[in-house]
Amino acid sequence: MTDLEELQKEIQKLKKENADLKKRKKFGLVWENKEREQGIDDGEYYPYLVKKGDDFGIENGDSNKNILIEGDNYHALQILQYTHKNKIDVIYIDPPYNIDKDLKYGDRWIRKEDGYRHSYWLSFMQKRLLLAKELLTKEGIICISIDDNEYARLKLMCDEIFPSNFIGVFTKKIAGGKNDSKTIKVNHEYLLCYGRSNKSRIRLKDEVTTKDTTRSLQKDGDEELREDRPDMWYPIYVDMKTKEISFEYKKGLLEIFPIKNDGTERRWRWEKKTAIKDVKKLCLVKGKDNFDNVKYDIHVLTPKGTKKQLPWSSFIPDYSTGGGAKLTEVLGRKIPKMYPKNLEYIKWICGLSTKESPIILDFFAGSGTTAHAVMELINDENVHITNNARYILVTNNENKICEDICYRRIKNVTTGYSYQRKNKTIEIPAINSNLEYLKLETLKYDDKRHSELDIKDFMVDKLIEIIKVKEMCFSLKKVSDFLYKFNKKDKDVYILQNIYNMTQEDYIQTKKILSESKEDTISIYTLALQNHAHYEKKVADINKNIIFEPLPENFLKLLRKIQRKKR
Repeated sequence: MTDLEELQKEIQKLKKENADLKKRKKFGLVWENKEREQGIDDGEYYPYLVKKGDDFGIENGDSNKNILIEGDNYHALQILQYTHKNKIDVIYIDPPYNIDKDLKYGDRWIRKEDGYRHSYWLSFMQKRLLLAKELLTKEGIICISIDDNEYARLKLMCDEIFPSNFIGVFTKKIAGGKNDSKTIKVNHEYLLCYGRSNKSRIRLKDEVTTKDTTRSLQKDGDEELREDRPDMWYPIYVDMKTKEISFEYKKGLLEIFPIKNDGTERRWRWEKKTAIKDVKKLCLVKGKDNFDNVKYDIHVLTPKGTKKQLPWSSFIPDYSTGGGAKLTEVLGRKIPKMYPKNLEYIKWICGLSTKESPIILDFFAGSGTTAHAVMELINDENVHITNNARYILVTNNENKICEDICYRRIKNVTTGYSYQRKNKTIEIPAINSNLEYLKLETLKYDDKRHSELDIKDFMVDKLIEIIKVKEMCFSLKKVSDFLYKFNKKDKDVYILQNIYNMTQEDYIQTKKILSESKEDTISIYTLALQNHAHYEKKVADINKNIIFEPLPENFLKLLRKIQRKKR
């Protein structure tokens, strides 16, 4: 290469770098996107699910199950894009705090001495949060535990991922504290809360008043003046003998307007029609103005025993102890180097959902505290969460954390357990629940394991497991050689399989079975690599509203590609 050619090459390189710089954000969170995450960004693949094994899982007769997925959470989130898009009500995660070797990026642990450790962490989190967002319902919320190490960066990232939907941040006290600073002992961490949309809300704090209280009906604060809302400036009349309040002038009644103690004309907090409707909640209060003259005002009475819903304090002084002691009680042994969250704290977070039967996802499940929390909430008659609530947990099996800790904890809670305290045996009764334990595997285009694969059999086998997760139902009844029916009470759902072997008589029999359904609307999953419309047309002409459910197209694309390669 001549000097001129080298110069031209360098100029082209500089031009490209300049163009890239112009595309970069000028304001906000900017970081060095790190190299591809091994096992995530390398190669063409699609994850699928298999049962962990016959020795794993919990049955209680209910086909609508909770789910534990063993494997990389990014892969699990990819599958959930198909099975649970717009279905999750609450996501709670306790991700790595990126302190020292608690973040595994691909196949390597990130140390605190690494100059790019914040970039690694941000790249790791962004991929997962972008997928997680798509799983939330329009009213759904996500709550993330974090400490000072990554709080500021996580807040900026979430502001971009969930724009204008920041619900708030709680500061939670932690026991003991950390000596990260030479001058300040850190004894707090944070809970960031965001919503999927402007319809997202967290449940307010339930409180019962312990005494009669009153509050002035006068508006105070923003837009409190008469000219701000002239229609909310009106007289209220009081009979001083009977203390009866009315809104029509009669001779001898005391006339009261919303006037501040310094003489400023305000407005009432209620419109007149509301005040008339709720007149029994109003009372007369005697006081003095700024000039020491007697002054009467109208107050709203809240009687003792009134149930109220109030905003939460942003500081959480409770739940400061960790969850290690509880985990030791459940498992019967101490787990070193594991710092689970306080069980009551996670119950409180799950209870922030406004739904009575939420689906709750934790994709950094660790020791399974979230599952334990949901089970106890369902078992508690004093909370709004019902026994139709479900959880989905995802965790890897590093050091057998999923198999020996998370699953074992769930199992022990459902069967009951005991532990020793001060030479006494404490018996904890069983909680009726269930669990489907699944394991993640990946289908790769260039994987030699699949060179002899029977594509059609493989598709049927793996898709059925994914469809079970989508329906959150793991009980299938064989209706014919080609038709399976889910054991669901609320709707009729079928899987049509082995269609490549179906004869014309088989289609006639299948249509007869479908037409005998008691439901007017039925859903069908047609397990075909391609030409779905062709097969669907053959069973569509029955007197039912048939919904042909979509299949995970990326999975099918990869199977088709493998099939073409084998030819």
